[in-house]
Amino acid sequence: MKETLLPADPRGDVPATDHPRTFAPPGRTLPAIRDHPPRLVVVIGNPAAGSSGRSVIRSTAAFLRRYARRVEMGMTHARGDAEALCREAVAAGADLVVAAGGDGTINEIVNGLAGTPVALGVIPLGTANVLALETGIPLDPEAACRLVLGGRPRSLHLGLAGSQRFLLMAGAGFDAEVVYGTSAAWKKTMGKSAYVLAGFWHLLSQNGPRITVTAEAVGTLHATGIIIGKARLYGGRFSVTPGARLQEPLLEACVFLRRGRTGRAHAAWRVLRGTHGAHRDVVIFKTDRLRVSSPERVHVHADSDLIGTLPLEFRVAPETLRVILPGPGA
Repeated sequence: MKETLLPADPRGDVPATDHPRTFAPPGRTLPAIRDHPPRLVVVIGNPAAGSSGRSVIRSTAAFLRRYARRVEMGMTHARGDAEALCREAVAAGADLVVAAGGDGTINEIVNGLAGTPVALGVIPLGTANVLALETGIPLDPEAACRLVLGGRPRSLHLGLAGSQRFLLMAGAGFDAEVVYGTSAAWKKTMGKSAYVLAGFWHLLSQNGPRITVTAEAVGTLHATGIIIGKARLYGGRFSVTPGARLQEPLLEACVFLRRGRTGRAHAAWRVLRGTHGAHRDVVIFKTDRLRVSSPERVHVHADSDLIGTLPLEFRVAPETLRVILPGPGA
């Protein structure tokens, strides 16, 4: 069950067991807040993210309350809670939603915000934090709060995997199987190493599925895996789709052609080294739409959260999302 939006305590009190941080006030005037103070800010956080998620989420709400007219907070407890809380925030008239969590939590909020004028601020707390690495959002929560207050939003184009929006990437085949095989408990205790362990297991134990990729730019490709990027980075600082751009209304697809344990291991090694794009068994292309199918049961992920199985169409979403990022606004 989701937690109803809760007003931030005006005293900033939190339970002693949460060990909240006290964020120092900005050392300079923040034009975005001075000129346009938000009427209602809603902080949506995943308390299971990071090593002290609940404490950081509460500290974030307390910090933002110094500058916004009203701040409310909601904690997630299960999948779907963040999107539901976000839709509740939009209905309540929020003009800023702050996501405190990992890329999966952000994805849910993206699906609740897309097509609305409400801006999104991000406090990265997850395992990979690809959005933060891609855009320069500070990984330090206090610095990220300062960006939320002092930055200006940019319009980003989203991808669609069926009816599910994604901000960073989607995939079918090897990477989705790794997501499927990585438990929340592993991610909590091992961090990024959990994905590495699951990846090695899949490389050594499976030949990979048979998938078919169809797009106007390449015709039909018979492959074993595909990563569809809206961002350059993947799983941290690995660049799988180097030509992808968040502000561009196109997808960049990276298709892995060769099946078998050896072929998949070689492809994974080339991705780690950043040389996969030059290999004959890899096809990279840009498009606004493609279809992926398979005679087998093949999992699909969007922003590292499983969303279903093939067949599925991937395309550029018709709406954009306003996200507060470093640099000039748009």
